[in-house]
Amino acid sequence: LPKYLGPTHGEIFARTTNLSIKQSAPLAVIDDDPTGTQTVHSVPVIADWSVDTLQGALEDDLPCFYVLSNTRALPEEHACDRAYEIGRNLREASERAGVKDRLAVVSRGDSCLRGHYPMETDALSDGLGWTDGADVTVIAPFFHEGGRVTIDDTHYVLNGQTGILQPVAETEFAKDRAFGFESSDLRSWVAEKHKTTTGRQLKSEDVCSISLSLIRTGGAEAVRDLMMSSGQGSVVVVNAVEPIDMAVVAHGCLMAEVLGKKVMYRTAGSFVAARAAIPSQPLLFGPDDDSRSTDKKPGLVVVGSYIKKSSEQLENLTRNCAEWLRPVELKVANVAAGGAGWETEVTRVRDDVDEALQAGDSVVLHTSRGVVQDDGAGGLLIGQSVSDALCKVTEDLKTDPAWLIAKGGITSNDIAVRSLGVKRATVLGAILPGVPMWRLDDAVKQHVGNYVVFPGNVGSRDDLTRAVMKLAGRFEDLALLDAGSLDAGS
Repeated sequence: LPKYLGPTHGEIFARTTNLSIKQSAPLAVIDDDPTGTQTVHSVPVIADWSVDTLQGALEDDLPCFYVLSNTRALPEEHACDRAYEIGRNLREASERAGVKDRLAVVSRGDSCLRGHYPMETDALSDGLGWTDGADVTVIAPFFHEGGRVTIDDTHYVLNGQTGILQPVAETEFAKDRAFGFESSDLRSWVAEKHKTTTGRQLKSEDVCSISLSLIRTGGAEAVRDLMMSSGQGSVVVVNAVEPIDMAVVAHGCLMAEVLGKKVMYRTAGSFVAARAAIPSQPLLFGPDDDSRSTDKKPGLVVVGSYIKKSSEQLENLTRNCAEWLRPVELKVANVAAGGAGWETEVTRVRDDVDEALQAGDSVVLHTSRGVVQDDGAGGLLIGQSVSDALCKVTEDLKTDPAWLIAKGGITSNDIAVRSLGVKRATVLGAILPGVPMWRLDDAVKQHVGNYVVFPGNVGSRDDLTRAVMKLAGRFEDLALLDAGSLDAGS
């Protein structure tokens, strides 16, 4: 790979910040699930996209704000309706705030390429009033903390166990019933998604690419020039291996925005931190963090994600925390059909969780393992029924947990918005790489303490265990885990 010889990361961030000040509007990040906050800190998350709320966010002196759209959990038609509504309200809010011409929007999506692209970005553009669409749509799924990199236009996922980069189309994420795909090459992936969702014949060779060579030898100015020379409606994919690559790209894109280019971004979390120039900070509850508590208060872990990584992490958690953490299983087969069986299962599970919390034990509430997707909608309808059950259990608890971890994107959104009644939260930072923690600023269940959004596809086999030990104040156990004295599993 070409060596980078340009300005330092800090210097680029300073330039991006100075240029952003001239734009005088925070970056609006429309997050298709809450896990996109995994690369930032000290910024708000809002679960309400009314014009008044969005206007207030646009008038804040902040680098960015997140809107919880949860569109990845919705069927395509409903996702597009919601994206259009958010875009329309953003347009009106930006007019009221006097920043319409300086509004910048990121459609934050999955680093493993799942989601409603390009229908969602098209609907968002329509809502924003971009009658001809964006001048350029930028695709940037690089996510450093999760080991997602793009080299020579091919997107890879790092296998945390083997250390091998695997083309994304060869992973389980590409086999998702709702969002499956066949191409690891981003240019081919763009063409594939356009053909299968819009019927538009977009050839892969017509998709532009920002190469690592251009980034590392030409710098932000070369990125700006490529963006400015791209024709109306162009799609540009981004290569990146290190955070400095994304910092250069984000600065170059901002330079193009200042020159009048209307850009729609479809990216993973790393781009947001780069475009908003938010520097990294130490992990929360680390050895030097004075805010960490050794109080062993019982909390709740909710695991809705069913993918292999989540199942491995769940198994590690229950094995290493068995003395003080009680597992409670929600049987998917009992809630998938709805009706009386759903009610009976929810009541049983809620009572079991309540009993454990009242006894002073922490609880991991998890769905039965295995994928149930035979509902005609790629599993989204069954997934919603299961999420409804998890939310109802959490909402109706008589004993509130002192802290809460939600594992999985759909799960973390629904637990936050529906069970806890979150309207606004602040991202405190990451408790583990790629795992954000929020403070609930405006919520019905305000007394629930720290809320951790744990992505389903992030972390090593024992990272969920680490997060739970940190929140539970079990730092002695954490030290044993770090020293290899506990069972890490095979």
